[in-house]
Amino acid sequence: MIIYFVLLFLLFLLSIWHLDKNNLFFKILWFLIVLLLVLFIGLRYQVGGDWVTYNIFFKNYLEQDINFNLSTEPFFKLFYKYIGSIGLNIYIANLISAILLMTSLSLLLLKEKYPFTGLFLSFPVLLVIVGMGFNRQSIALSIIIFGFLFWKRSFLRYSFFIILASLFHKSAILMVLINRFNLKFINILPLITTMFGIFLVFFFLSNHINNIIKGYPLFEIKSYFSYIRVIYILLPSLIFLIYKKNFHIYSDYLFISKYSTFSLILIPVLILNADIATRLSFYFLPLSIIILSRLPMMFNNLNMRISLIIIIHILTICYFIFFIFYANNVNGWVPYNNILIK
Repeated sequence: MIIYFVLLFLLFLLSIWHLDKNNLFFKILWFLIVLLLVLFIGLRYQVGGDWVTYNIFFKNYLEQDINFNLSTEPFFKLFYKYIGSIGLNIYIANLISAILLMTSLSLLLLKEKYPFTGLFLSFPVLLVIVGMGFNRQSIALSIIIFGFLFWKRSFLRYSFFIILASLFHKSAILMVLINRFNLKFINILPLITTMFGIFLVFFFLSNHINNIIKGYPLFEIKSYFSYIRVIYILLPSLIFLIYKKNFHIYSDYLFISKYSTFSLILIPVLILNADIATRLSFYFLPLSIIILSRLPMMFNNLNMRISLIIIIHILTICYFIFFIFYANNVNGWVPYNNILIK
């Protein structure tokens, strides 16, 4: 357990240090921290909420013939099968997933003024919970982040990355609905792109609706921590929508605005089933991280900035403490083990 807090404290110090990202020292330090996190996530040993499940998947996929059905996550199965077929093990698969996650996250965060703040905010949920607990969604989310880089320039390229991500986890297809056009029935292009997105969502998810309902009964409450996690991820979107004029100075304002608006889908889903909302909320983690990283800079008053920085950091630490000590399935993450030191 101690290793989690050591890393969190290290990222906290780097976050409040506000290093100049154009400095050579920053670049070296960034590389070393990212490398450390890749090893921490990728070479974990029997750590993660679904470790046993993914270990079974790895063994089963190696023995099975993969049915290339686009709506059944075939690329994830092929990924595991290929790694196993060349004599490698699940640790290499995890390491590749970690490299993919940290690479995509780096590309996203290095665009921000203070990248280490974003890395600190990423640690509790994106890195520890998703990166170490849910391999399929970790890979899918990494690919989605790559897609974000093309959203403004080409919706077709963005859609390609979303479809690719959906071949690792089908729920990722929902992100194709974030298009860059305003929907007007007199304007054919926005209408076509919206209908295209709806069609893709139906294609990927229609065969699984019954399984989803059986696995996640409506209005059933398994864990109140699911509500806390969704609210923790959703709150920055609500803050953005309230203070959106302050964010207008950023070149990706339109994307963040549409991303935030789309995140409101989590509210009705949360009412229906908190576990489904939790899984879907993972796709809005990059949005949460970006907004919270920028929020203090939206205010000219120095005292307000400092207060917001303190509040955001304290809430992040408190959330992680709550997760480590009170989450229902935290035994999947504690104690931490790594194949380099086991």
